[in-house]
Amino acid sequence: MSAVSISKTFSASTKKLSTPDRGRVLDFLTKFMEDPGSPGLNFETIQGAKDSSMKSARITQDLRTILHQSDGMLTLLYAGHHEDAYRWAEHRRIENHPVTGTLQIVETTEGVQEAIKASQPQYETPRVFADYDDKYLLSLGVPEDWLTITRQIQNDDQLLAVCQKLPEEVSESLLTLSTGELVTPPKPVSPTTPVEQNPDNLRRFWVVQDAAELASILDGPIEDWVRFLHPSQRLLVTKDFNGPAKVSGAAGTGKTVVGMHRARRLAAEGKRVLLTSYVTTLCRNIEHNIHILCAGAQQEFDASVEGRITVSTVHKQALAFAKASIPKIHPVDADKIEALIKRHHGHGGYLFDTGFLSHEWTGVVEPQGISTWDEYRDAVRTGRGKPLTIKQRKDCWKVFERVWSDLTAANAYPWSGICRVAREAIQDGKVESPFDAVVVDEVQDLQPQELQLVSALSATNPGDLMVLGDAGQRIYPGGFSLKKLGIDIRGRSHILRINYRTTEQIRRFADRMMAGASDDFDEGTEDRRSQSLLNGPSPTIKQFANQSEQEAFVLSQIQSLQTQGISPREIAIFARSGKYLKPLRSVFHDAGLDINDLSDNEDLSETGGINLGTMHRAKGLEFKAVFIVDCNHDVVPHSYTLGKLRDQGDYDAAYERERQLLYVAITRARDEVFVTSVGKPSEFLKQIDNSAGTSS
Repeated sequence: MSAVSISKTFSASTKKLSTPDRGRVLDFLTKFMEDPGSPGLNFETIQGAKDSSMKSARITQDLRTILHQSDGMLTLLYAGHHEDAYRWAEHRRIENHPVTGTLQIVETTEGVQEAIKASQPQYETPRVFADYDDKYLLSLGVPEDWLTITRQIQNDDQLLAVCQKLPEEVSESLLTLSTGELVTPPKPVSPTTPVEQNPDNLRRFWVVQDAAELASILDGPIEDWVRFLHPSQRLLVTKDFNGPAKVSGAAGTGKTVVGMHRARRLAAEGKRVLLTSYVTTLCRNIEHNIHILCAGAQQEFDASVEGRITVSTVHKQALAFAKASIPKIHPVDADKIEALIKRHHGHGGYLFDTGFLSHEWTGVVEPQGISTWDEYRDAVRTGRGKPLTIKQRKDCWKVFERVWSDLTAANAYPWSGICRVAREAIQDGKVESPFDAVVVDEVQDLQPQELQLVSALSATNPGDLMVLGDAGQRIYPGGFSLKKLGIDIRGRSHILRINYRTTEQIRRFADRMMAGASDDFDEGTEDRRSQSLLNGPSPTIKQFANQSEQEAFVLSQIQSLQTQGISPREIAIFARSGKYLKPLRSVFHDAGLDINDLSDNEDLSETGGINLGTMHRAKGLEFKAVFIVDCNHDVVPHSYTLGKLRDQGDYDAAYERERQLLYVAITRARDEVFVTSVGKPSEFLKQIDNSAGTSS
């Protein structure tokens, strides 16, 4: 059987074909794999192609596959109808770079010349790469015929236009170099090195093992993240750590992808894996993608791999384990606790009002799982604006002690308490952890007791605990130090830098709202800057005089997106709270548009309408186009939420969460973002330079 590899460009092209045409391509390639010498398989020279090694295979009268055959390996490059396929081939070549040795698909330079001219600055400005000689640029993998154009680059628009055409690893190096950071050239590899042994090759080529795997690819085109991993991602997936590991990075840098691939890899080794997070919506989405991932890799792993992966929220697992100690234990909601604090305020807490006590509970008592006076007396209150003396703490504890008494008598516990009971049940041997490895996604949303529980679940294999997250996306109260919780990640902390979800324009737009450095989950800071290789339109910021104008704009833009081939299910509309979405439901109904209200237990793969939800529902999701509506000055940040806070520390933390909530919502978009306001816009938008988006 002949060896076949598929390229990322081939994978992308098959997604555009009809199901019958994909079947025809599959039939042809299956015959080739079974009998490469069959006389019915004709490879034709492409007239006008720059690369004579590229061939065309006739599938039908109109359907063609572009391929490259060398050293016993057939590489599939593109599939399409006659003119489309030939046009693609005429402007590309495939070759091993003369210096790096990496196998590259290189576009011709004609198309980018116009983009360079269109973005020419009015006045002569310094060339971005003027200080680097050809030898150095070649060592980074820049194709020889691209050196002249690379040297012409004077601004970001020209840089992005060029990077869109170059191989990914070259674009990454140039983008990094443009920031002033020196890039170490990759170690050259021999051109004869097998594709699967070169990490840079594996980001765009996938070696197919048999016809069955090829069928799984063409039967229903699989997303690129299933097969093509960045070398930095692949390293984190495959590495054996000698202790807990942390993976961080800004929104869209592929943290969840790393988590899913690592879970699959550990399960393939026979380990029982818990892949967990805080939000139910995200877990449902991950569960769906884990199925895709495992089904798309049957050539490597048997069908039982998926069965060894449990996707669940931390709270669902905690409740199950806690019942081993307290069979009737159940969660209590925040309103009940607040009511108990008000009831018992007369027994103490005279120095403070019930508002302060409620926030002391949610900011100190609950996240730390405090249930005794000794624990509260010694508790660290980092981030709380007002320091407390021992006398003041005693006064507070008189109330909290009675609250705890009422709760435990009813077997009602806050989630932090349930997590503590669960952890102690595991540590005391009342229940055995059913997991050998734990992968935690969106770790920034967890609180100390939840993290200590997941650590206990993987205590026998500390090297199989991986936490992934971004402090810049913290939208729930919390904060922690992994070190103080006994999770030592020293020497095993990694930051992902390449953004795979959003365009560079959206990334810059969102990042302008955020501070440069971010909490590193260990009492320090880290630089979370990333780069995107995707190009697209600048985000649109619109200010309207009234709701009717805003509604008309949103409707017209959605109708325009649909004419561009974007389906309703690929569009999402987010608002700070649900009441701002109600008017749009009526507008969409009158326009005959279906809607889908985002909920905890929904599988988005089964929905078909425009997605509507609060910003909190955006967590972990991705859409081609995103609208943020009613981003008004008194809505984002939420004036009602902030107005209830008396402690300065509480206020500052909540204010930052509001900023991060808007960041999360914006970065759900892949291609386009629209941010609208009625009246005065959010102060967060004022922090974004006008050049980051088109506004009116």
